[in-house]
Amino acid sequence: MLNRQHIPTERTSEAIADLFGAEVSTGFLDSLYSEGTELLAPFLSEVLEQLKRSDVVCMDETSDRLSKKKVWFHVASNELLTLISANLSRGKSAIEKLGLLPDFSGTAVHDRFGIYFDYQSATHAVCGAHLIRNLASVAEVQRQSAWATGMTELLLEMKDAAQQSRDLCQSQIPDEILGSFLSRYDSLVAMAFQANPDPAKGAKRNSLQRESYNLAVAFSKHKESICRFGSDLKVPFTNNQAERDFRMVKLHRKISGSFRSIEGAERLAAVRSYISTQRNKDEVLSKYSRCCSRVILGCPPSYKLDPRSQQPHKESTEITTDYRGANFGSFDGYPLNGYVPEEMCEVAISIIAAIVAPYGRTAALVFGDIGQG
Repeated sequence: MLNRQHIPTERTSEAIADLFGAEVSTGFLDSLYSEGTELLAPFLSEVLEQLKRSDVVCMDETSDRLSKKKVWFHVASNELLTLISANLSRGKSAIEKLGLLPDFSGTAVHDRFGIYFDYQSATHAVCGAHLIRNLASVAEVQRQSAWATGMTELLLEMKDAAQQSRDLCQSQIPDEILGSFLSRYDSLVAMAFQANPDPAKGAKRNSLQRESYNLAVAFSKHKESICRFGSDLKVPFTNNQAERDFRMVKLHRKISGSFRSIEGAERLAAVRSYISTQRNKDEVLSKYSRCCSRVILGCPPSYKLDPRSQQPHKESTEITTDYRGANFGSFDGYPLNGYVPEEMCEVAISIIAAIVAPYGRTAALVFGDIGQG
């Protein structure tokens, strides 16, 4: 209630009294919150170790209020794991405290915050959504509109091509198509510099000119990182995973206004790391559970069963398992709760193992023992 729903301590105390008839003080709740945070330390350490072994990690940072100061939250996450850290600094000390990049050799997807690039053991990819927002801002200036609009269209075309290649189980956009995209990219960068000439001697660029020029420099300097989602399809187009894991942290800023101490921010970060990891686990299980249940029951996804006869509809021509005599319930038109042949259980376990294999020991951390499950 304190962390997930951002309910104030006093109101949480009242809610517990109303729901359970137990009178608890605000001090007691606060001590439980702190104790729970301390107990999460081994869990957070294990999450960090698993993230270090990941192929791709999304990273982001956001701020909140700490009295009259700012407190910064940094996140590193993938489809299964979330690690959030709070720090008074946005810079290198905060990155070091998070603990990932100094020992990370995978691909970090981020918003091109300069300090990230200082960690050269990692491969870097720039979030396309951030770039498109930057381009939209620059395109409002007429002189910059042509190249900024063209670059936005190119990035979106590359994104679609990457998804099509991913659907075909390819590892990258085909070389010929990717080469064409990169050639257009270079032409647009050249246009960007033509639209942002050096100022007259003794003059300085104004804020709008600096914004467009700096963005042109970024597209020139970080070409490989910006286009990495096309040459390595494991890399997503955006770091939206990290932004999703930040939503409840940002909600705290709207509801509570500020923290009273850095310890309060650290508690929020630790508990949100745990809650988000559990929610990620549930989403991944939900994503694949229907597929696995159908395989267990020997029913191809394209076949619907008649709820009464448990036989395929007339338009279906075959079914892999004979269900006669089994007392099945149903779910989404597919049978459930009946005798499941042992060999089908083995098939399902193999599928689940294949799903979690890319995560290595993460599977043991988040999913537990597949065989026992």
